[in-house]
Amino acid sequence: MQINSRLLAVRKELGKRQLEFAEELGVSGTAYKTYEKGSQIVPTAIVLQLAQRYSISPNWLLLGVGAMRNEPPTHLVKSAISAAQAVIEEFHFQPEQDQEMQLICKMFEQLYAQRSDFNQG
Repeated sequence: MQINSRLLAVRKELGKRQLEFAEELGVSGTAYKTYEKGSQIVPTAIVLQLAQRYSISPNWLLLGVGAMRNEPPTHLVKSAISAAQAVIEEFHFQPEQDQEMQLICKMFEQLYAQRSDFNQG
């Protein structure tokens, strides 16, 4: 399957018509049709929009590798919850529900930042 076929699959998965999808992506209907036909290269800007708006994996769209949609980083969320619970237990902290959620969010942000730094370096 080529990128034009994967682009078609994305549109069908989302239940969109060509013109509707083209408008959402900020291109003319004619331009979009050429992407699906494979007569024009899909611009990087379109790939990025699909990734941001619809969680479409750029690896899948460009290369056909992996799943169509990016899966949420649930392992990071689980790690953040575990880390927050460990801090709460270690310091015998009895947080209010909103404080516990804030701590979990901070732990998630930290774990995500560490993962991003690792992937870039």
